[in-house]
Amino acid sequence: FRIRCKTIYKSSIRYVGTYEKIFDAIACDSSGEVKVVAFNDDVDKFFNMMTMNEVKYACSHE
Repeated sequence: FRIRCKTIYKSSIRYVGTYEKIFDAIACDSSGEVKVVAFNDDVDKFFNMMTMNEVKYACSHE
């Protein structure tokens, strides 16, 4: 699959407890919106990738 979407909201990174971190975002395309939530290592991987109002592509590598 391949998804073309734009980030329309992104929270700051929040810390829960001593070592847990989280952020959430909302991405949309022409058919609707999806909420993205990332924890811990995924915060490091995806936070800087999701830029407000920038179109990105997500695809499977099957």
